[in-house]
Amino acid sequence: MKELGFFMDNLGNVIYYGEWKEQYDKNNRHQVHTSSFEDEVETNPLFTCLHLQYEKEMGLYGKAILFALQGMVTMQNHTSQGKTKFMMHVPESLTLEQKAKFLELYPLLSTFSESSIIIPKTVFISEKDKIGDLDSYYESARIFPQKVK
Repeated sequence: MKELGFFMDNLGNVIYYGEWKEQYDKNNRHQVHTSSFEDEVETNPLFTCLHLQYEKEMGLYGKAILFALQGMVTMQNHTSQGKTKFMMHVPESLTLEQKAKFLELYPLLSTFSESSIIIPKTVFISEKDKIGDLDSYYESARIFPQKVK
């Protein structure tokens, strides 16, 4: 995945942000998760019309938890040193539109070798809120993609 991640609203609209680079430039806002999210997602009209509740000063991890509690999805590409991995915060219940978008995203998400999907029930995350396998998450969310062998 060439981006740093994506944000999905409750209607399944996806806004990609950032540019993933193995040797990233910490002074390039487009190559840093938090600043690229602020610049490219939080200023996007699709995002601003949602009027989500969060504190601007909060880091992306904290925002992702609050967004999931409000029905949104935030995915962060954490690929590094040859290991493809991502972290994604998702709501307890997906909308039909989000499920349809996840069907489309399966080929992309399944290219990662490691995943951490977090389903927060409160702002305090516990091990019970984490799923470490993409296919297990899809099964629990009742999303059944066509898998290519």
